[in-house]
Formats: sequence, C-alpha cells, structure tokens
Amino acid sequence: MGEVAPLRFDELSADCAPGEVQAMRVAAGADKGLGMPAPLWRTSRNSGTVLLLCLAALFLLEGPTGRIVVCCVAAALLGLWVWLVAWWSRQARRLALGRARLARFAAANGFTYDPRRLPFPPDLDPELLYRGVGSDATIRDRLTGIRGRAFDTYALNFTTTAGLRPTGRNRVTHVRGVLHFELPAELPGLWLDSETRPVLGGYWNALDRYPKTLELEGDFQSQFRLRHAADANPAELLYVLQPDLMAVLHDFGRGIQLQIAGRSVYLIGRFALPSGGRRITENLFALFDALAPKLEKLALQRRTTSDEAPR
Repeated sequence: MGEVAPLRFDELSADCAPGEVQAMRVAAGADKGLGMPAPLWRTSRNSGTVLLLCLAALFLLEGPTGRIVVCCVAAALLGLWVWLVAWWSRQARRLALGRARLARFAAANGFTYDPRRLPFPPDLDPELLYRGVGSDATIRDRLTGIRGRAFDTYALNFTTTAGLRPTGRNRVTHVRGVLHFELPAELPGLWLDSETRPVLGGYWNALDRYPKTLELEGDFQSQFRLRHAADANPAELLYVLQPDLMAVLHDFGRGIQLQIAGRSVYLIGRFALPSGGRRITENLFALFDALAPKLEKLALQRRTTSDEAPR
C-alpha cells in the first residue's frame, strides 16, 4: 500500500457559524431531559420537584422562622437548578460545535460522518471486547472512510448494572471509542490492554475468550497486559508484537486496548472525537497510520509463509 496523503486537521479548530452549530444539534437528534445524561437529568428534575414543594410549603407554614428556612432552601435549589441547566447548555453547545467541526474534517478529507445515535450493528464486532456486556448498546458519531485501507470509528454506548437489582440508580452508562479496520489475512487472536479501569463485565468476557497470558519484556510489560486464546501459538504472537510495533503502541497507545480477531482489528479506548477536539483526533489517526501498515505487512508475510509451507 502506497503513501497516504496528510490529513487536514485545520477544520477541527475552525470557527463555525451559529446556524451551522444549531444544524448539527438538529442532525444529531435530541435526547430526553434536555439531552442531559441520566444522572444529571435526575438531579435537575429532583431539584425542581423539591423546589415546587418548598414553594407550596410557604403557604402552609406559620411564623417567620419557618418561612425564612424554606425560602433559603428554595433559593439554594433554584440556584442549583439554574446552574445545572446553564452548565449543560454550554456543554451541549460545545458538543454540537465539536460535531460541526468533525463534519467539516470529514468533508475535507473525503470521509463520511454521521452524528446520529444508531442501533448497534452486530456485524461490526465479531470479537469486540464489550459485546454482550450490559444492555442498550448503540453507536454514535460514526466516521468512516478509506485511508490506505477502509476504517470505521464510532462511539460505543452501553449500560451495565451494579448489584442484583436492575434499578435506574444502579445503572451506569459507559462510552468507549472504537476504531475498526480489516487485514488482508488473519493474524493470531490477542487482546492487549493498557486500560487501568476496565468495565468489569467486559474484563471477565476477555478472560474467558483469552484465558492465557504471555509475558512481555521491558517497560512494555508494566503498561500492557497481553492475553490470547488457548490454541494460539506464543511464537506467532511474538511475531505480531515485533519491537517496532510495540514502540508504536508505547508512544500512542496508552489507555488503548488492541484486539485482533482473525482479520479484524479493534482499537478501543476512552476517546470521543467530537468532544475531544483536534488533539484526540490527531493522536488517534497517528496511531492508526503507524499501526495499520505494520499489521498489514505482518498479515501478508504470515499468509505468504503459510502458502509456501509444505502440505
């Protein structure tokens, strides 16, 4: 595969007209509760409910002391409610601005961008670490294109439940950035993890799918854990993780999980392109540009070696 043209990142820091930002908010779609995350929306809603109860209590209480206390509580709750709404409005506008810039970035580089929340397509993740973990899995902010090879990156949203009772209070929503691309030939399956706070269910799924561990050398061992399938050949895994490839991961891959499943490669991490801005996007594509050609070369070498082996 030949050299690819440099990406144009200037659009990720460009100014956008208010109409362009508003159009992106409409294109992304509105969630319930002013678009707030569920915990923040519950806090705002509960504050408003208590505020109304305090106002109703003013008509029932007698004496100045009780009314002063109720007025102080009501003022504090009103201030909290106004602050929450104002803060989230700024956050929502910032996210819409990031999406408008990402749409410009996609257009400038010949990519396709879709900000909508979409159902989780099962064909995207035959061996994705978080498949089957939690519920309500959706994807959002999907960016697709060809950069030497086809790639697909999106935000994966899913929900897990702490404890035995699946109540709203115990539900936790997780967001993971995913970048996926395909290789021309299969490589040994492995899971290379540098995330310090993995989702527990996903971690146990990985232990079940990749039960074996392989010791690595030097500083790489202190930052990454390598697990592989029981039938994988350790020599082939070390063939994949050559020193130059480990150097790339060391430089760009902190907080990233690398998963290879046959021809499918997944980079999973705590990155979100619209809100992360230019720096996050530059780092992600720097990792992709450095990692993908090396894995592609190894896959082709492995296929050639397998074809030349005596039958």
